[in-house]
Amino acid sequence: FADVAAMQGARRPPSSWSRFCFPACAISGYELGDPAAAVCEGSAFVALLLHIFCCCVGGLYGLFVWTPMPQNIKGDGTQRTLSSRSKAVCLVGAPCAIDFWEAGDLCACGWREPGDSREACKLFCLASFWCCFTPAC
Repeated sequence: FADVAAMQGARRPPSSWSRFCFPACAISGYELGDPAAAVCEGSAFVALLLHIFCCCVGGLYGLFVWTPMPQNIKGDGTQRTLSSRSKAVCLVGAPCAIDFWEAGDLCACGWREPGDSREACKLFCLASFWCCFTPAC
């Protein structure tokens, strides 16, 4: 696991979709290299509060107010990680967490190409279908 983490590429600024859909995690992923580790710090915390209490305003904050600045990167700017995979999956969902791990962006659309993200997306859709359309006893 540590060998694979050491080979992952540099952090890049999050996409517009990531900044709008998951503003706190996108900011944390860019600044700290982990989408779940710093959601309660600095700009990520502001985005989180706005996202929770003001619906789409957090996404608008992430998209239009926050700007990715290299001087805000903490630690080794060439590495990204998922220190708590379960927390990352709870915050953004399995396909997006895998996208961050593999491509460095929460909304990298990894489901379009063969790989772990595509399989996680299939399982997520199957589980959603099963839960929504299974009749209650």
